Order: sequence, then C-alpha cells, then structure tokens
Amino acid sequence: MAKKGTKKSEKSNAALIRDYLNANPGVQPKAVAEELTNEGHKGITAQYVSMVKLQEKKKAGTPVSARGAKGSLGAISGRGGKVTSDELMAAKSFVKSMGGLSRAKSALDIYAQLAE
Repeated sequence: MAKKGTKKSEKSNAALIRDYLNANPGVQPKAVAEELTNEGHKGITAQYVSMVKLQEKKKAGTPVSARGAKGSLGAISGRGGKVTSDELMAAKSFVKSMGGLSRAKSALDIYAQLAE
C-alpha cells in the first residue's frame, strides 16, 4: 500500500521550520522544535531544525564550517599560545627539507635531548 503524502494545502515540516526561523531569527533549535510540536506538528526535533538551518545556509552561499575534532589544527596550542598559519607553513617546510615526517621527528627528538 502506498504512503499518503502531505496534502497540497499542508506545508512540509521543513517549510514550517523555515517560516518560523524567518519570523523569529536567532531562536535556538530546541525552542523551535518545542514550539512547532506544541502547535501539533509531528516529527520535528531540534536535530531536524538544525539540519534545515544548515541547508538554508548552504543555499544562501554562506560559508559553513565544520566543528573541529579534538586534535584538529584549529585547536593546536602550546606554551606560547595558538600556533599560527605561518608557523605551520614553516613546520611543513622543515618536514619537507628533512625528507619526511619520521626524519623530522627524529631530528626534533635529538634536538630535545641536546636542549636539556
């Protein structure tokens, strides 16, 4: 048996979310989901609201950045603070000049012993 689709007069959940967000910019996804669920719309979760918001940003051409995982380059910091892109480029050049990452690590290990 075929599934029943939404009636032409009914809006999809995504359309309801977009309309709500346009009318109430800056509202958190959880609040949107709660409000639309209280109005009687089923299947709207905060995660779904977030997905619709992300799709709208992509359509608008707004750059969308992914969350950095632990240990990602954006989270590198040491004694002197965060590592800059210039420092990363210098490290890349160093690794290339040493002939690879393993040789560069070996050289840095020896340097660390000499510095002690």
